[in-house]
Amino acid sequence: MIESTVRANHKRDERSDDGQAHDMIALGRLVWSELPLFALMGLLLTIAITVVSVVTLTLTLAAPLSAALLIGPIWLAGTSISLRLLAGDSPGMRGFVFELRRSTLAGMALALPSAVITTLLLGTVAMTNAGTGRTWLLLPIAADAIVLLLLVFGMLTVFPLAVATGLRGRNRWLIGIALAGRSPIASVGLLATATLLALSVRFVGPLLALVAVGPYCLLVTATVQQMIRDTVLTAPQSIGAFDGS
Repeated sequence: MIESTVRANHKRDERSDDGQAHDMIALGRLVWSELPLFALMGLLLTIAITVVSVVTLTLTLAAPLSAALLIGPIWLAGTSISLRLLAGDSPGMRGFVFELRRSTLAGMALALPSAVITTLLLGTVAMTNAGTGRTWLLLPIAADAIVLLLLVFGMLTVFPLAVATGLRGRNRWLIGIALAGRSPIASVGLLATATLLALSVRFVGPLLALVAVGPYCLLVTATVQQMIRDTVLTAPQSIGAFDGS
């Protein structure tokens, strides 16, 4: 039964593949057509990143929490707007402001787990460096690092999942991490792009972040949307298993 369902879904997907795939040229045209919207998104994210950078220089342990509180809501609103744009809608700047107001608490909640683990990791490293004979702390450092790595990969997908599905809590994170693991090349590529963007901003200046972070949010959203589509196509029963259906 499952095999026939997958085969039927595969036939339907083949017929509509041209309309569903988002190539770089199409994304570039979309960014150009909604330039004021992405400029606003980039401006808010740049301000948030700048504030987090200042906090990092003054009080390092508070930086992850400040990033969750400031960047999380903006990123969730940008993800929601990106999904609407990919669906053919034109929400505009007013739509983005509305999504930002609506998703403030949800964005903070989504970014909070990674912030907490990062804070624990930084605190444990600081304790290890504070004196000798604390090699036993290497075990919790390794554990925190592994959990943080999983959460970083999960954050690529959990924001679009929060907008596009009814998943909540632990199930959303489990599916997000599993989804990133099913597409390792795309996940690593998105993380590598973010790393290169961060390094470039450090040397070029905040103007690059102002221009690039909005389109990058659209790229992540489009990539994860395709991940979800491919997963539903190849293993629709897996999502039902996590969702309890």
